[in-house]
Amino acid sequence: VALMSAHATTVRSPIAALGLVLHSALTSHILQFKCTGVPESKAPKGFAAPIRELPSSQFVPRKWDSDQNVIRLRYRKDSVGSVILTVTVAV
Repeated sequence: VALMSAHATTVRSPIAALGLVLHSALTSHILQFKCTGVPESKAPKGFAAPIRELPSSQFVPRKWDSDQNVIRLRYRKDSVGSVILTVTVAV
């Protein structure tokens, strides 16, 4: 909760609140997943953009809650190599 407050994170819908709870748990010091943004809805043409962790100045990615019915976030974890976890919360 302190990180959400420090980054002035706002919640606009119940689904966003649930997504934020999952995001907070995954990025906690216990689970240590690193958020790498919002997954692309369409396959990119050509080479995909590099996947990077969010800067420490950001708690959630930009436009993380742009859809009122679905929250999609992408994570990685150092100890599991290149495996990527995508979390989708939908109504």
